[in-house]
Amino acid sequence: MKSLLPEELKPISIGLIKQDNCFGNHDLGLTEHQKSLMLKKSWWLQKLTDNPMIPLHDGSVQVKSNDVTFIGRHFKVTSLLEQHQKFDGTMSDPYTWQITRRNPFVTVLIHNVPTDEIIIVEQFRLATMMMDGLPKGVPYKKSGMMLELVAGGLGKDTPEGCARREAKEEAKIELGELFEMSSAYPSPGGTDEYGFLFYAPVYVDTTIKEYIGGLPEENEDIFVRWIRFSTAISMCMSGEINDQKTQNGILFGEKLRRTLD
Repeated sequence: MKSLLPEELKPISIGLIKQDNCFGNHDLGLTEHQKSLMLKKSWWLQKLTDNPMIPLHDGSVQVKSNDVTFIGRHFKVTSLLEQHQKFDGTMSDPYTWQITRRNPFVTVLIHNVPTDEIIIVEQFRLATMMMDGLPKGVPYKKSGMMLELVAGGLGKDTPEGCARREAKEEAKIELGELFEMSSAYPSPGGTDEYGFLFYAPVYVDTTIKEYIGGLPEENEDIFVRWIRFSTAISMCMSGEINDQKTQNGILFGEKLRRTLD
């Protein structure tokens, strides 16, 4: 893809960015109290699961058949015939669902604390050019380019391991400690895909604001930018950033940042 940037503004390829001070160094990092506030998030999520604000209906589910109808490179489609217990206690009529089966994924908000900047990556997403079925007036990506946080699918690693791997591959940055902000289903109406959302505070030199990342052997062509946290929030609210996992990560991160101030 031809660059339209002047020569002096073109992104460069760089090596792995390593932190001079790891997260545990408290002269630059968070205090133990601040870290404990973040760690309580996981504890709170567990308590919420044990004592939910809205107890969910716990009816029986009967799967009559389960057939794989398509296997692709990154997902497969399963056709399931099921019946489940309705709210009135009776069983629903048999119904066939087509469920897209995908591996879990990880999104990580990389926040350079000293400069209050985050990493946003730009990359080509063909699916965003498919505008069939969108209501009139909904913007679509004419170029197929999207602005996102660092993200990727789990392989055989853990969510934390995946976050570290993707940060190295996409943004060429080595992470210190990670904190889970959330985990959820992005689209439970048709897929079992599950996402993990992490916050990664770093302390690095961001003099180089733009560079090229990604792994060419995985067909990745990624433009990496450091942008102000406040700018990213404005871009989410305006719709300039319209990738939902990225919006979630930035807005969750802003809430977390204000909690720790």
